[in-house]
Amino acid sequence: MHSTTPIIALMAEATTVDLAKYKAGGMNDYKEKPLDERLLYSKIVNLVKSASKPNGKEENEKK
Repeated sequence: MHSTTPIIALMAEATTVDLAKYKAGGMNDYKEKPLDERLLYSKIVNLVKSASKPNGKEENEKK
């Protein structure tokens, strides 16, 4: 069984260049400060759901 651990970066601020570097390094998503617990929870739930799908892709992700 192959599984992955979703990575969500929590950061003060980031540029689009920074985000591209982080995504290339394996980050799945990010959240900037101030932290909204509901949004973070929602991101975690979506990543876990997409990881449990056979193809591992999110529904809104282009194939």
